[in-house]
Amino acid sequence: MRSPLPILLFLPLAACVVEEVPEEAGPCVDEDRDMDYVAGLAVESELGFYSAELIDAVPAPPDTGENTWILRVTDGSRAALSADGIVARPWMPDHGHGTNPATWPLVDSGDGDTLRLEGVDLIMPGLWRIALEIPASAGEQDEVRFFFCAEG
Repeated sequence: MRSPLPILLFLPLAACVVEEVPEEAGPCVDEDRDMDYVAGLAVESELGFYSAELIDAVPAPPDTGENTWILRVTDGSRAALSADGIVARPWMPDHGHGTNPATWPLVDSGDGDTLRLEGVDLIMPGLWRIALEIPASAGEQDEVRFFFCAEG
């Protein structure tokens, strides 16, 4: 008589269902506070004095590592501003930290119309607020806030 042992040993394996393990979801899969990147994305400032248009970004969309942006920053009459005094302040609202250095100066692109933000190192995946701090004419700062989720 044959022993039922070999059949009993493999019986639990027959009941196993192989499930595909989904790829790990990134930090941005459920993020709804970020902006969809498109070249030409325009955002008004918090106090309404200015607006900024993100003409181009490398990488696009913004991501971890070094980022370079081409922007057009305008006043209420849509006149282009120079880079004088404008800085970017990257901040992770969920983590309570920014980058090192804390602010990154914008520079004139040389065409009289656009500004460059170069080498901003978004150090980790997650939601980033990049605030362009603009000195207002009344001595009060205003800022334009871009929100992007860096996938990593």
